Amino acid sequence: MNRDELAAALFSTAQRRAAAHGMQFGQGADGDIRRFADTGADRILSQNPEATRGHPTVMAAHVAFETLVDEMIRAANEIEGYHAAYPMTIGEQTLARALSKLCPLFPIC
Repeated sequence: MNRDELAAALFSTAQRRAAAHGMQFGQGADGDIRRFADTGADRILSQNPEATRGHPTVMAAHVAFETLVDEMIRAANEIEGYHAAYPMTIGEQTLARALSKLCPLFPIC
């Protein structure tokens, strides 16, 4: 698995998790999560150059991206007026709140 494949798979995991909750990423959060997937892939492959889809570190990374999205959704529910202002969207505000609760969370932060 090369870096681009791994990064795409990590982002796809996050995107699918959001969609499963009827949500999509706002433009800013979309770019941030793509960057987290890129840097996460770099971190994983620097520690495990031969990592494959089933490698424990890769599997844990997928869970981390799901956890990030779950926390973003939780934040959207906690921020007063968020759903009215940004229907069906989780964005930078929810991402910032999720990161403040979760970090450090390998390989994201």
